[in-house]
This record gives sequence, structure tokens and C-alpha cells, in this order.
Amino acid sequence: PGYYHPGRAAKIGDVAVFGELHPDYADFIKPRQRVYLAELDVDYILRSRKLFQTQPLPRHPSIRRDVSLLFDRSIEYTAVRDLIESAGIRELVRFEPFDRLEKGPFPDSKYSISISLIYQSPDRTLTDNEVDGFDRKILDLLKQRLGAQVRTRHVNRV
Repeated sequence: PGYYHPGRAAKIGDVAVFGELHPDYADFIKPRQRVYLAELDVDYILRSRKLFQTQPLPRHPSIRRDVSLLFDRSIEYTAVRDLIESAGIRELVRFEPFDRLEKGPFPDSKYSISISLIYQSPDRTLTDNEVDGFDRKILDLLKQRLGAQVRTRHVNRV
């Protein structure tokens, strides 16, 4: 809408619009400070079946491992994702691909995908040896079932 300042407003689908009041409208009321507005479609939000829950901040640090893997082009990421999930590692709290290379210093029949694996325990700090074991389990599964080859690995404490 025209009463928002251009470049200082955002719209989230049909659910919300928020931002700074346009200077033309602000000059009319002469506020001492910038004025911000928000419009929410409350009916839509209340109809939504999603339940939003807050989570307490973790008491123990997470460990992020980044790994780049080579796969045959016939292997889709969904197979990789499903196999990682099937490993059943409770401490693997999140994983996500962050890079894909179609060409590089590897055969044309392969592609490279980089994945971040984030481990965390709710009740203690994980040791490097524990996380190495988790990595081995995942990488062994990927090698055995999907023919993955490790290109690089990197460790981050988050």
C-alpha cells in the first residue's frame, strides 16, 4: 500500500505487511520519531493449523561438520537425505545441502554436493570422538548404499 515508505517495508505473502510510514503521511501527523506499521491477516493466522512452539536455548554447544561428496549423476539428493535420516542418530539435529557442483576436478559422470551436518546433545557436550563416530556411520552408509566418495571434510564448533 501507498502509505508505507518505499524500500522500508516488507510483505510476507498474504499474511503480513509491515514497515515504516511513508514520509508524506508522517508529515501530516508530524511525529517526533519514525512511525512503523504492521498489518496482519488474523483470520488466516487463526485458521492455520500450524502450532508454533518456542524452544529453550541449548545449554550445550553444537558441532557442525561440512562434507563434500561425489555421487553418480543418477543419484538424487532425496536418496541422500533419506539415507542420512535413516542413520537414526539422535544427536544429528539438522543437516542441509549448501553447495552443488556439476563440473569440477572430478569425472563428468559425477556431481559434488556439500552438506552441513549439525550435531548437538540436549544434556551434555559431545566429544570429537563421538561426532567422528556419527560421521563415520553416515559416510559409511552413503558409500555402501549410494557409492559416495568424500571430497573434503571440515569441522566447526558452533
